[in-house]
Amino acid sequence: LKPANGGRCAPSHDGGPLLMSSTRGEECEQLLPEAEKSASAKESRSWVAFGLILGLLSLGLVTIWFRYGWLTRGLEDMPHELQKYEEYARDASHLFLQRKGPEGPTGPSLFCWALIMANSGEEALMRQHRQSNTNIFRCDAWLLLSDFPVSFQDVTSISIGAFNSKRAPWNSWYNVPVFLRAWNKVLEDQRFLSYDWTVKADMDTFFCHQRLRERLGKAHVPKDEACIWLNYDAQKNPGPLDFLGPIEIFSREAMKLYQRSHAKVCPRPHPQTQGEDAFMKDCMVKLGVKTRTDYSLLQNACDWCEPLHPKQCANRGHVAFHPFKKVELYSECLAHAADCIGPSPGR
Repeated sequence: LKPANGGRCAPSHDGGPLLMSSTRGEECEQLLPEAEKSASAKESRSWVAFGLILGLLSLGLVTIWFRYGWLTRGLEDMPHELQKYEEYARDASHLFLQRKGPEGPTGPSLFCWALIMANSGEEALMRQHRQSNTNIFRCDAWLLLSDFPVSFQDVTSISIGAFNSKRAPWNSWYNVPVFLRAWNKVLEDQRFLSYDWTVKADMDTFFCHQRLRERLGKAHVPKDEACIWLNYDAQKNPGPLDFLGPIEIFSREAMKLYQRSHAKVCPRPHPQTQGEDAFMKDCMVKLGVKTRTDYSLLQNACDWCEPLHPKQCANRGHVAFHPFKKVELYSECLAHAADCIGPSPGR
């Protein structure tokens, strides 16, 4: 014990270690031994360090939870989560894939494909389409399928094998098995996932891409909607159904549904009673796909209808005209549709 102003300290009569007084009646302060003070300081510093480390660990765990929380759900969830993030990225990247400007197409993006028979009038039409950059070749991306390999300029088809379809009583073909093989190739290609709409078009169909883009743009279909377009008024015009094969239009979400579930929901029919267009419409409806209606999409003629004249292609009220089975008639049709001519935007 040390007095505040000198003198000698002694315990007070009240007892207790802090009740000390000096011989001069002054308060005394208690002096701790140096070893005891040093141990106390070290203990305080240890508790402070422990608190800091605990705080940093807590902060790290919270950060990992919020940023990588899906890791804690189990390894079995990882493929699903990765696929979901890839789809988000695709949807976002699509905004940069759209082509805009005075010389390029505007509106929703299109992935288009066609199936032809090699060494036939369809191949001749395909060559004309490529030279004039029309039909599927005016879409943002395209795919050509054929029974046997076909090459022309930058076009190389993907072969699906011989068709071997039987004639149907409606003067067409029992062609569902053939087109199921073709659709499988479209799914394998996977480029349809990068575009708003998938369009299947026949080679003898005059199909104006820009009119279709404008029509689809004005429809304002939500990005997450699975739908197809009914394209023909079968109640007012000669024809078997309201979804005809010369041009078939599917939203990206409809294609995703088909990709995931068609094998279970829409198996190959035995026996065949439909053409591929009727089969695809029924399949999409079974998958829960919405049907939208625009009967002006297709101006269709048939064996018992009045034939189309190439001058009708100037009518901007229609997107597609079918059929023009000869190159000369198709070229004349194209000459009347100046809004449908332009450089090819992509592959």
